Amino acid sequence: MKKGISLPIEMIVIIAIAVLVLVVIAAFFVGGTRPLTGTGVEQAFAGLCSMQVTRCGVEPSSISVTGVYDLDQNGVLDETTTLANVCTKKGISTTTVIDTNPCRQACGCTK
Repeated sequence: MKKGISLPIEMIVIIAIAVLVLVVIAAFFVGGTRPLTGTGVEQAFAGLCSMQVTRCGVEPSSISVTGVYDLDQNGVLDETTTLANVCTKKGISTTTVIDTNPCRQACGCTK
């Protein structure tokens, strides 16, 4: 019989899982320094388009939210973000031509 301390396999597995959990928790806190609500152009487009679809007759410049999106990705939430600004950043024209608007059409509005 061997003399000394031995660890059963189950204990080694439990310790490995505990270390993994601690690493994940540490990564969450280190990576969580950016604003959680700050999002980029694609998220802003999706969010503001959903507002546009409910009001298709409204101009994209009047669809806006305050303090939600970070279009520049600089860590500071934009004071006001309009759908027209987001469409411009995406390269979609916001010019109204004969009752159509490419920005509104990109959101799914037909007119």
